[in-house]
Amino acid sequence: MRVFKKYNPFLTILYALRLHYYPSDGKIAQKVERMYRNMLSKGKGEDAVISHTNGQCLICNFAHQLPFYQQQFPLYDRQLAKLCSYMHKQMHRKINIIDVGANVGDTVLNIGLKDAFYLCIEGDTNYSKFIKSNLRKYNYTLEEVFLNDNDSSCNYNIAASNGTGHLIHTEIQDHSVRLISLDTLLEEKYTEKKIDLIKIDTDGFDFKVIRGAKQCMQKWHPLLFFEWDKAFCKEQGEDPLSIFPILDKLGYKECILFDNFGIVFANVDTNNTALLKSYIDNTIVDGLPYYYDVLAIPQNHTLSKKQIYNLFVQ
Repeated sequence: MRVFKKYNPFLTILYALRLHYYPSDGKIAQKVERMYRNMLSKGKGEDAVISHTNGQCLICNFAHQLPFYQQQFPLYDRQLAKLCSYMHKQMHRKINIIDVGANVGDTVLNIGLKDAFYLCIEGDTNYSKFIKSNLRKYNYTLEEVFLNDNDSSCNYNIAASNGTGHLIHTEIQDHSVRLISLDTLLEEKYTEKKIDLIKIDTDGFDFKVIRGAKQCMQKWHPLLFFEWDKAFCKEQGEDPLSIFPILDKLGYKECILFDNFGIVFANVDTNNTALLKSYIDNTIVDGLPYYYDVLAIPQNHTLSKKQIYNLFVQ
């Protein structure tokens, strides 16, 4: 499939105009912004448009904010590209990447590494439907499932905002969603794949995904890149510090923090609870990061934390 057939030409033009002027505040930019917001208010947020990221075609929802964030913050969602390229060169082989919360395939596009295998996991078909168009030049498999720390069936609604979706618990009995662990999925279909990197962006389910991937982490010791957001942790009833003792026990002794704009923020040991608490508590203060991305590094990894850290500060 070369191009998503049902994209909206008018909204594509409006999307491109907004991207051209974003984030300026001139009269034309303000008019374009009003038109954009008006279309969103009319329920056009889920219509398909054609844009671009990392020099590649991106088919996405009209409400999707990734191109705008990257226009304003050049490192947003781009640090993994440096890491994966370096891993590929150092390991002298094709690397295997799991993208949990693959959305429309934008992380793969931004990594941009063709000589790799990507396991894309996205349970929301409002986003996964674009992946076939976006990743037609990549070696990938798509699994349209939701991950959890166990295999279960629970009542959830899918809440969408700004081109991303996440699960919210509901008491409505006919909203049952099947959840499985990453370990179960890998055991069922991908037993022979050596996993080099797991990226997780599931708006609050990140800790559950990690707890459901213990066997994979113990077996393959992949690098682990996940979102650490205090508000989403609270929404899912998670203690925002609870995942770090688990990582430490699994041999992930060190991690690198990035702010929500993709800029390196700090190095920290996973057993340094006091320091981690001070960082996550700061996200509730205006002017500081809204959340962090965490790159957890296992002991005795092929790449040291120093090697990895230097990739992001050069």
